[in-house]
Amino acid sequence: MGQSGGGFGVVGQMTLYDGKKPNFKRTIPRSIQRSPSFTVSELSERNAAIAAVLNCPSSSSQLACFRKANASDFVNAVLSVNGGGKWGGNSGFVPTVDGYTLTDTVTRLFQSGKFAKVPMIAGTVTDESAAATPKTSSITNTSSIGAFNMSSEYLSKVQSFYPFNSTFASRSGTANFFVNEWRAAVQANAGLGEGGIACSERLVNAAMAEYGGNTKHWGFRFEAPTVTQGGPTGVAWVAHSADNSYLQNATAVMTEQELEVAEEWRGYIGSFIKTGDPNTERVKDSVYWPPYNALGDYNNSPVRLVPAFRFPSNPGTGTQQKTGTQLEVMQRPGLERCDWWLSEEVIAQIRA
Repeated sequence: MGQSGGGFGVVGQMTLYDGKKPNFKRTIPRSIQRSPSFTVSELSERNAAIAAVLNCPSSSSQLACFRKANASDFVNAVLSVNGGGKWGGNSGFVPTVDGYTLTDTVTRLFQSGKFAKVPMIAGTVTDESAAATPKTSSITNTSSIGAFNMSSEYLSKVQSFYPFNSTFASRSGTANFFVNEWRAAVQANAGLGEGGIACSERLVNAAMAEYGGNTKHWGFRFEAPTVTQGGPTGVAWVAHSADNSYLQNATAVMTEQELEVAEEWRGYIGSFIKTGDPNTERVKDSVYWPPYNALGDYNNSPVRLVPAFRFPSNPGTGTQQKTGTQLEVMQRPGLERCDWWLSEEVIAQIRA
């Protein structure tokens, strides 16, 4: 199990050796942060540029020179070489496509069925990039959405895909309009938004549905804000890592709303870890969590669990359920935007 960079580590493990040598029985990749990936030969160019900045003598190996440099000089050299984000947010220091352990990028390996087919829970949170996106952000600004390597033609497409209309908007981004330009930028972000983490759930669950045969797998969109962030009203953005807080924070610091979601969420996750199915030992009266492909059409009608607080707007008449957790069928606007972000024409530019 892993979240964010850890989620990327999990799916990376699933694609090692094209998925032919798994040493695990089930996986839980959450908020999968797919970083731009490069080949060994491509990174040779980056390394040569770093060596030049550090004035590495031609008679010594690059590795020896890098190790000899002090930390601040090395970091500054890397940052100077990565001006404009050519090598991604991590400057290319991520798992490398070496043609052996990783034969291609994680995205392409999932799309071609080259991954371990094991039971899986994968998902995201509603507002992944809300905490990291300045309120002045705009979808017309390349740096605001983190799409450093994207051409102007494709940036224009991004802007057209995320229109804002305060009257007919949807906060979760599943409808056709967004509340304002900041909310559009949150959803369009190429790192934490739909250009990255938010659509990684679509990538891995759709691939498992396509190539996994009878392998069971489940999707989710976490809708409860980070523990203590919502305060007594429980209202806040559901930003990156929110689901983590319900698995690892001490229950003593939680509000009643938070505790109810935490017990339910831990029940699902614990049941899956123990039995391979989140429903087997789930909390009593909690919602049954159907597999991603429960409706038989993962392309158009994928099913996700939405863990959430109970508010006065859902009084719970006729049910003993303590939370507002429900099921959703992912809507077409979000599906189609994800499928565009995951298309070869786009991932070839942003290298995700």
